[in-house]
Amino acid sequence: MFRIRRIFDDVVPANRHAIEQVSAILRSQFELFDRHKIDRISELLRHPLKYRFRSILYVAEDHRATVRGLALLDHDADLKFCYLDYLASNRRLAGRGVGGALYARVRSEALSLGVAGVFFECLPDDPKLCLNPDVLKQNRARLKFYEAYGARPIVNTAYETPVRQGMDNPPYLVFDDLAQNRVLRRSYLKRGLPAFSNGSTRTFATRITSKWFWSLCAMIPFDSGRSATLWLRPWRKGMRPLPPISPRSLLW
Repeated sequence: MFRIRRIFDDVVPANRHAIEQVSAILRSQFELFDRHKIDRISELLRHPLKYRFRSILYVAEDHRATVRGLALLDHDADLKFCYLDYLASNRRLAGRGVGGALYARVRSEALSLGVAGVFFECLPDDPKLCLNPDVLKQNRARLKFYEAYGARPIVNTAYETPVRQGMDNPPYLVFDDLAQNRVLRRSYLKRGLPAFSNGSTRTFATRITSKWFWSLCAMIPFDSGRSATLWLRPWRKGMRPLPPISPRSLLW
């Protein structure tokens, strides 16, 4: 059994203890990502607008206050979107529902904020982009998990273009419209790209280059007729998104 609660700051000892466990989980599972951001989680919570985003941290805890999983969500009030930085759970608890419960809570929070949806990066399930069969299997399972909630990669943006030639496993940019039937426009994504690249795992893993960033922007033209709309990848066979949720439908 576990409960999900939001960590607002590191003032009380219980919250400090939870944040320490969160940092340990992130360091163990995201070895290539930005250690600096992991180390400043407490600062992100105490000064929510210092880095443009308002950071929102949820943890799944058992009755002994042991953190079993976490979700770190960034909220951009200006562009009205959320960016899921991290969703992680204890590897020993795979299949226990911790990740699903956390992501459901993230979606509920995002809806309550009135955003267009949730963006995040997810490693590719295309064998042309991921050469390691074991990693590819994990990537496919992860994307299948998110697709069950309605989140799918955005296509025809070249976001997954490798930063450097020969780079393996570049991530997709994934979007969850929270069952709101939102239409993404290219101009909106182009405005959001600086925010995505500042907060994305791609920055952590590869130290994004300005050359890559501006070449990507050039591949996303401003709105023009039918090309104005961005599309999500078609549903995979047998997949059905979950029904719409209300902001108050999930309470922990």
